[in-house]
Amino acid sequence: MKRLFLVLAVVLLAACSTPNDLKRDYPPVSFKVQSGYQLVLKRLVDQHQECTSGPLLPIGQVINDMQHYPDLRMATIVRGASGFGSQTHQVFEIRETAPNETTVSFTQRFAVAKFAAFYERVANGDKGCL
Repeated sequence: MKRLFLVLAVVLLAACSTPNDLKRDYPPVSFKVQSGYQLVLKRLVDQHQECTSGPLLPIGQVINDMQHYPDLRMATIVRGASGFGSQTHQVFEIRETAPNETTVSFTQRFAVAKFAAFYERVANGDKGCL
């Protein structure tokens, strides 16, 4: 029994990742939106709140961390799960590069192009769910 628990603990800890690990190991996809960064941030946060169902985590909690830096005209969103360690699934870096022009860098482990295309539509005002 102890051996099974040890193997399970090692597997769970091996899956730990931070936002920096995710950005280092997987290349981001970037897209531009013709809106201010605050509006893009609002659209991404609203879509997540509206379309994401409750977590199916028996142990731990969902990570949905947003950092907003109005003086730098940028924000970051980190989504993942924590329990026996922390697993980051998605990282958004939202930065206003010019008046009414925002660049969004999106990183995740799998199907990045598919999800980036979806989040680009959301950032441009589409209210659909994935």
